[in-house]
Amino acid sequence: MNNQLLASDNFASGSLAAGWSAVPGQSVCQVVAGPPNFTEANTVGTVAGQIWTGITWPNDHASEVTVTMTGSAVATTLIQLHVRNQGGGSYSGYRAIINDSGAWEIDVVTAGTPTSLTSGTGLTIAANDVWVLQAAGSCISLYQNGNRVGYVGDVTYTLGSPGYSQQATTTLNTNEVFSWRGYSAIQQDGIWQKQGVALAPIAADLASSGDGIYEANCLYDSNPQILAGPNVYKLWFSAGPVLSSSVYYAESPDLQNWTRHSGAVIANVVSPTVIKVGATYHLYCQAASLPGSGATQHFTSSDGINWTLQSANVFSTGAYPLKPIAIVNGTWYALWGSLGASDFPSVNLATSPDGVTWTAYGSNPVISGAYPFACVAQVGSTFYVWMQRGPSSGQNTAPASLFDPNESVRFSTTDFIHWTGPVHSFHHSQMFESLNTPVNNTEAVGGNAASAIFNINGKATMLVNASPGDNIGPQVAQFYTAVAPTSIANVVLFPEDAVAQTSSDSFARAAGTLASPWTNVGAFGTLKIVSSGLVEPSALNTDSFMVYSGTFSTSLYSEITVATSSVAKNICPCIANTAGTAIYFTNILGPTGTQGFTAQIGYYNGSVNLFFTPLVGLTIQVGDVIRLSLVRSATSDVLSIFQNGSLISQGVNFTQPASLLPGIYLTEASAGQTQISLWAGGNANVIPNYPGSGIFGELFGYEKAYLEAL
Repeated sequence: MNNQLLASDNFASGSLAAGWSAVPGQSVCQVVAGPPNFTEANTVGTVAGQIWTGITWPNDHASEVTVTMTGSAVATTLIQLHVRNQGGGSYSGYRAIINDSGAWEIDVVTAGTPTSLTSGTGLTIAANDVWVLQAAGSCISLYQNGNRVGYVGDVTYTLGSPGYSQQATTTLNTNEVFSWRGYSAIQQDGIWQKQGVALAPIAADLASSGDGIYEANCLYDSNPQILAGPNVYKLWFSAGPVLSSSVYYAESPDLQNWTRHSGAVIANVVSPTVIKVGATYHLYCQAASLPGSGATQHFTSSDGINWTLQSANVFSTGAYPLKPIAIVNGTWYALWGSLGASDFPSVNLATSPDGVTWTAYGSNPVISGAYPFACVAQVGSTFYVWMQRGPSSGQNTAPASLFDPNESVRFSTTDFIHWTGPVHSFHHSQMFESLNTPVNNTEAVGGNAASAIFNINGKATMLVNASPGDNIGPQVAQFYTAVAPTSIANVVLFPEDAVAQTSSDSFARAAGTLASPWTNVGAFGTLKIVSSGLVEPSALNTDSFMVYSGTFSTSLYSEITVATSSVAKNICPCIANTAGTAIYFTNILGPTGTQGFTAQIGYYNGSVNLFFTPLVGLTIQVGDVIRLSLVRSATSDVLSIFQNGSLISQGVNFTQPASLLPGIYLTEASAGQTQISLWAGGNANVIPNYPGSGIFGELFGYEKAYLEAL
């Protein structure tokens, strides 16, 4: 997992580490000498297991094992993963059961009595599988080797401890665990550190369809209605099934800890956007029964809880409701999103002198390929708006969406007509954000959307809405926070992906084999420059690897620009040592312009290829920029594939080879089929050199907009 590691055990001491306690009702597993050492149950047919009680775990955590199961393919040869286990005298918490038969389920267990929440069959169990069960907010997710197996929403337990159990049917050594790891939900994503779920759905939010809480608007404001204090963060959000949602309200002192108002503040409407002018709140929304097509409704309030309908049709976009984001010199500016062919999104503009009479801009859309949320910050005369954007090619087949999995990107403008961007911000890198949806998935997948940004203690802090599903339930949408290392005014000066380019090559020189600083990788084929200034393999039907010699950190990246890829051959960056005994590569195969391409992250250890992500579908076009990034921690390597800045797939390798360099991997069956026009490389996980501690005040976004209007 690409999350903060809090505890682990590889049983190197020959026994269980000191942090373990027995799962209630079970004995602990026994450790067997290897190498490597491993655990197994104590008695054939009996479940044994342990939970890590050596620390107090955060509410959001994960349990992960590396395991081999080679039993008799019946339901009593199994691994159990535990999260939020309550300990004490009887078993209570969440567990996942993985059977050697290929069946799985996620249960909630209360006082020893399990209730299945979701289940499935058809898994292929392999040696050295890595299994993860995560509890984050109200979302419980199960992954196998980076591939999402299943997830569900539940609110029964909010805290506890992680662990695992084992059971074998015939002989004990048919079920072996080689290592265990426990994680929090804290995760570094570019410059942002994700902090875990801040506001999770309650049972009523998940009833019926499991949609959760979504489409929110947040202000930092005086006159709190729930909490004490001169100022609080106020959140209006949608909750419940999409076609019968209502608007709810909550307050927080810090964006991380929230208290909800007891009930809905406006019934049967969805997608609230709130802007405050003087002492009056203005809320714009849409009928819950007509999401994406109904007229924009306009409500006003003096306290943010009791609302009066001013107009059931203040403006008809024909799509999603107006989202007023700023008032400048008496003019109100609002954006709204629309979806075209194949769900390709766009952003449109309208203006108003009073928030009541609106006029659409005559040359809409103003942005193609994005969907607006009301997350805005003003620095000087420039407005920065974080929006939702999908990958440049759809990753699912039905519907043929170009919007999923979606991520948060930043655009900027001084007049709301002319925009620059996108700058990629948050990726769908958490399990509760739809990480690694498999190739040609038939459902529309989830992602995230930045909902609000504030300076808190001098650091930009974002409230983000995330969901592992989209359009198909359960969506289990909820909110998490993320913190940048500096203020908003400094964040917007740089990209947010935390990479620093140190080297590049446009191959603008004479044709011939790539020479120094390029170096061949082991006995693999070389690359050559063709007369057009493009690079392709020197030999046909040959795996061709070369790396760029230089000084790079242990966290690094390699990036290529696609010139031609007309057949099902590899065209991808790599990170490798020169001996060819350690190669990270992106196995990208297929012709341009179709979803025949698939992507997968692999590792060649000198003898065999190992893959630790699922096949993910994508479409490659000429001009696409493909990046392979390696971020190294003390215990693992996190590998990520990006296409034009969007995360495509991410996986973890617990083998950490040394002396790696960024490079290129190409194969082709005939000349000219697989070519690149540009390469770049550098260091990853690098925080930009932000200016000094100067912060652009404490007023930004809505607060600045409505104060300007006073």
